[in-house]
Amino acid sequence: MGGPVGVVLGWGTGALVGGGADWRRATESSGLVALVADEVSAGSTVLVAEVAERDTVAIDLLAMRFGAVLERRPSERVRAEVKAVREAEEAAEREAAKARREQKKAQLEATIETRGKALKQRFQRPAA
Repeated sequence: MGGPVGVVLGWGTGALVGGGADWRRATESSGLVALVADEVSAGSTVLVAEVAERDTVAIDLLAMRFGAVLERRPSERVRAEVKAVREAEEAAEREAAKARREQKKAQLEATIETRGKALKQRFQRPAA
């Protein structure tokens, strides 16, 4: 498809692909944040660490020294939760992208129809 329509479609496709790549990079690290955000009050600080412990006393003492609250979770469980959140985000984004594509398609079809009608009216011969 050449001409102005081809340029617009090419530009739109490029923007959609680039935006999708940016969104994916931004959400790569946000899965755990989404999980933790529901459990943490505003103004609090969260530190997530993967620690191999033989004895829990050392980390417990460190937490007590700073008045921190510890929550231990198996790393496999956290990874599974992050994966589930990521999959849900990706599914939601796919649905949103589908809705945006359908909306843009409808807008383009409406624009083409409107312009087609305008051209027909412009070139119709007046009734004698």
